[in-house]
Amino acid sequence: MIKKRSKIILSISIAVILAIILLAFTAARQNAVDLTDIKTMNIGSEMPEILYADDNTAVLSGAFGIIEFDLNRECIHSRISFKEIEKLNLDMPSFSVSADGKWIYITDLQTDKKYKCKLGTDKIHIDEDAQQNIFSPVLINQYDEKYENWFDTGYLISETVVIKKESYLYLRAKSDWSMESLQLSECDIKTNKEIKTINIFDI
Repeated sequence: MIKKRSKIILSISIAVILAIILLAFTAARQNAVDLTDIKTMNIGSEMPEILYADDNTAVLSGAFGIIEFDLNRECIHSRISFKEIEKLNLDMPSFSVSADGKWIYITDLQTDKKYKCKLGTDKIHIDEDAQQNIFSPVLINQYDEKYENWFDTGYLISETVVIKKESYLYLRAKSDWSMESLQLSECDIKTNKEIKTINIFDI
């Protein structure tokens, strides 16, 4: 009788564990960011930009749309594809991030119509509130005196840079213009030496 009860308990335990594993696997698949279009995507007319960065998160924009990148886990947390943004029928879209890193703002420079999206989601809403405290990355172009010292000019380089206390971050890509070659590089602000480089689309 005891052996029979033990077998029942063991069977139930195994069934519960398998159910939990299946649910976790299903949730992971549902939450996975779709990057199937990246392999055939090129950089486009403009190099992607860093809109925002702190110690945990970087927000990037480009032909892929907008992505939120987890710097600690080195993976893409969420993405708003450009196809999704195109549904808004914007003439001249401009992107920015709130200073606290919680909101993405999309503005049509032609009509001044504004939208917002909470980081970590792909739900875009009309923004009826005035935008305040926008994070401002630093703009550096190829004519800046720091350009050759700061960047590896063998790559395509983003025009926006985020400067932290002891380092700076910028985007770079191979000169073949492939989007899947996009990297986020962090360098020491005093020596310009590379601290680490992350492949954004590790696919």
